[in-house]
Amino acid sequence: MMLFSSLLCLGVIIAVWFFSAFFMEPAYQSMLRGELESKLSAVVEMLETDGGVTEENYEGLQDIVRDGFCLDISNIVTALPDRRMHGIFVRDGIANCELHSQPGSDIFNPNIDQRTIDTEAVYAMRKRVLEQGSVSVITKSGGQMIIGRRTRQGDTVIVSASLARVSQATVFIQKFLGWLTVVLIPLVLGISYLFSWLFTRPVSRLSKAARQMAQGDYAVALPPAGRDEIGVLTDDFNRMAVEVARTDRLQKDLVANISHDLRTPLTLMKGYAETIRDLTGEDREKRNEQLGIIIDESDRLSGLVNSVLELSRLEAGTEKPEPVEFDLCDFCEELTYRYTDLCEKHGYTLRLDIPPQERLVWADPALMQRVLHNLLSNAFAHIGPDNEIVLSVRDVPAGVRVTVEDHGKGIAPQDADRVFQRYYRARSDNGKPGAGLGLSIVRAILESHSFAYGVDSTPGQGAQFWFALPCKIQGGKAEDGK
Repeated sequence: MMLFSSLLCLGVIIAVWFFSAFFMEPAYQSMLRGELESKLSAVVEMLETDGGVTEENYEGLQDIVRDGFCLDISNIVTALPDRRMHGIFVRDGIANCELHSQPGSDIFNPNIDQRTIDTEAVYAMRKRVLEQGSVSVITKSGGQMIIGRRTRQGDTVIVSASLARVSQATVFIQKFLGWLTVVLIPLVLGISYLFSWLFTRPVSRLSKAARQMAQGDYAVALPPAGRDEIGVLTDDFNRMAVEVARTDRLQKDLVANISHDLRTPLTLMKGYAETIRDLTGEDREKRNEQLGIIIDESDRLSGLVNSVLELSRLEAGTEKPEPVEFDLCDFCEELTYRYTDLCEKHGYTLRLDIPPQERLVWADPALMQRVLHNLLSNAFAHIGPDNEIVLSVRDVPAGVRVTVEDHGKGIAPQDADRVFQRYYRARSDNGKPGAGLGLSIVRAILESHSFAYGVDSTPGQGAQFWFALPCKIQGGKAEDGK
C-alpha cells in the first residue's frame, strides 16, 4: 500500500513535468491561435460590413483586441513603407511588440508619420497578406504569434499576441516541479505509511484470526471496525467464526452419536456371533434367534450409514430433484397404507385427513416419499398417550400445506428453530434411538425444491411438522414449485 501510494504520487509529478515540457506550449499555442482567428474574423466582418474603419466602429475594434492583443489595419496604399498615407493600428497590452515600435492608435492622422511607428516586420507582414490573402506565423524569436487576412475591400488586417509568457511559465513550472518533488516525496512517504498502517491494521487482524481458525481455534472474535467495507468484512468474519464453531460442535456431536449408534449394534453382533460360535451353534432354535438379532442390528447399521450418505449427497447437490406432476392426495393415501401393519402391531392409529378433490403438485415423488417417511418415523418415535398420528393436506393461499402431527411431549421453544439442523436431537431426552439425521434429510430435500417448511409445537401437546408447495385443483397446468 505504501509503495503504491508513493509510486502514484511520483507518477503524477512525472506526468505533470512531461506535460509541461512537451505539451503545455503547443496546447497554449493551439488555444491562442483559435482565439486570434476568432478576433480576426470579427474585425474582418466589421470592416466588410461598414466599408472600412470609421469613427462609429473604432470603439468596437478596440474592444475586440483588448487585453494583450495587437491589431494592425492598413489599406493597399499604406501597406508599403514608401507611402506616407496613414493607416490605423490599435495595440493594447503587448510589451516589445515586433510589429510596432510604440503603442497607440491612429485614425488617418496627417500629423503622425506612420513610418515612425511601424517596423520593417509589419511591412513585410502586410505585403504577405496582400499577396497570399491570409497568413499565420510565429516570429523567428518565438515571442509573438501573428495571423492576418485580406478583406474584400483590399485592406490588410493583422492580429497578434505575445508568446513570451507561456515560455516563461513553462520554464518556471519545470524548475518548481524539481523543488516540489524534493518536498513531496518525504511527505508522501509519511502519509502513505500512515494510510497503509490504518488500512492494513484490520486486515492484519483478520489474517491473524484466520490463521487461528486454521489451527483449530474457533473462539476468535474481532472487535468492530466501523461501517466501511473492512468493518463489514470483520462482521462477516465474526459471523463465520460463530457458524464454524457451531458446525465443529455439531460434527463432534455427530462423531459421538454415530460412535454410540455404531458401537451398540457392532457389540451386539460380535457378542451373538461369539455366542453362536462357542455355545449355541448346535441349538437350532437359539442359533436362529441370535442370527435374527445379528441381521436386525446389521439392518440398523446399514440404515444409519445410508442416512449419512443420503444427507451428504443432498447437501452437496449431487442428487437433483426430478419433478413431475402427480396427485398429492392419492400419494398420501397410498403412503399411509404402507403403515397398516406397523399400526396394527403396536396399536397405533394413523389418521389421514385430505380433501375430496385431487391436488396436483409439481415435485419429485421419490424425494417427497422420503420426506413423509422421515416425518412419520419421527412422529411415531414421539407418539403421545393417545397413540395417534395425523397426516393432513390443507389448502392455503399459496397452494397446499402437508402436516404430520403427533400428540407427544412436544418441542421446547429453544429447540424449535434447531430441529432441522444436522445431527441435532431436540427430543433426545426421550431416550429414542437415532443420530438426528432424519429431519436434516427432510430439510435438504425441501430446500432443493424451494418449498417452505417448519414446525409448530407446544410443550406437552405434541408437534406439527409441515411443508407447503404450490398446486392446482383438478384441471389445468400445475405450477412449478421452484
